[in-house]
Amino acid sequence: MKSVKIIALFLCVILLLSACFEEAPAPTEPSASNVAPLIIRLAGSDYGIPSPYTHSPRGPGYCNMYLLFDGLQEKDEKGLVPWLATDWTIENDGKAYLFTIRDNVRWHDGTKLTADDVKFSYHYYLKHPPVRNTLVEGKETFVEKTEVVGKNQVRITVKQPNAAYLPQEHPKGDLLQYVI
Repeated sequence: MKSVKIIALFLCVILLLSACFEEAPAPTEPSASNVAPLIIRLAGSDYGIPSPYTHSPRGPGYCNMYLLFDGLQEKDEKGLVPWLATDWTIENDGKAYLFTIRDNVRWHDGTKLTADDVKFSYHYYLKHPPVRNTLVEGKETFVEKTEVVGKNQVRITVKQPNAAYLPQEHPKGDLLQYVI
């Protein structure tokens, strides 16, 4: 009889304790209304807006910018490789570079990248020098002019031939016409 009283007391305590807690809601499938947007941040401190024209000159601002923007060429372990340009030729004994712009490059909203965008980028870059300017030699730019010469071709003419120009020929992180 004593054991029946202990069991009954034990069941009463469990019943009382269970009344003190709410039942957890059943898990729901994520939907567009209850999912937080994905936010990706670059590691480190705030070194300015990741733009060739506004990042801080100290710290890794320009390195972060290189992660976000593309140029006409890139470098790999073998040297220069096509990137936004499919290919390029050196003309006029090293005084001009003809770049062919890749056809399938689009902006974040689907607008097609054009040769006019690249031309605008160079003109803007030269008129408003960025924090880290790779198109300057001494105190002057080495680019003489930029012109659209075909549907998807841009010719960049330099003031004098120099084999070192091609690796730095494009303003890395082009802020092209559509972005500005």
